[in-house]
Amino acid sequence: MQSQEAYKLAISGMIRPTEDRQTVIYALKCIHFSPPQFTIEVQCINETLPYLSKLIHEIGLELKSTAMMTQARKTQHGHFRIEHALLRKHWTIQDILQNIQHIRPLVTKDKNTHAKNRRTLDEEKQITITATGEDL
Repeated sequence: MQSQEAYKLAISGMIRPTEDRQTVIYALKCIHFSPPQFTIEVQCINETLPYLSKLIHEIGLELKSTAMMTQARKTQHGHFRIEHALLRKHWTIQDILQNIQHIRPLVTKDKNTHAKNRRTLDEEKQITITATGEDL
C-alpha cells in the first residue's frame, strides 16, 4: 500500500489496531531541533510512556547516537486540545459550566458525524515529546 493511500485510510478512521492495546502512530513530526535537544509531535492511539521512551531511544540509535525522553506533554485527546483544559484555579462550578458550554459543539459534532469511528477518535492523542541526545 502506498503511503498516501495509507494516510487517507488513517485519517478516514478505517485503520484500527488489531488488538485493543496495540499502538498506532498516525504522524510523527520534528517541531524543534537545537542540538542536542529536539522536540517531536506524535499523533497516536494506545501509547504508553515506556513505548514513547523506547521510540525516542530508537530514533537516537537510527541517528547513530543516543537519545532519551526528558518530557512528554499530552496536547490533544480526541477532539479536546490543551486550550480546552481548565487550570486548577478555574475549578469552580461557574468556570466548569462555561467550559462545558464552550466544548459542547465538539462533542455534538463528534456524535453526529463520527459515530462509527468514535472509539478511535476518542483515543487519538497528540503528544509533544522533548528529548536530548548526544553527537546529533
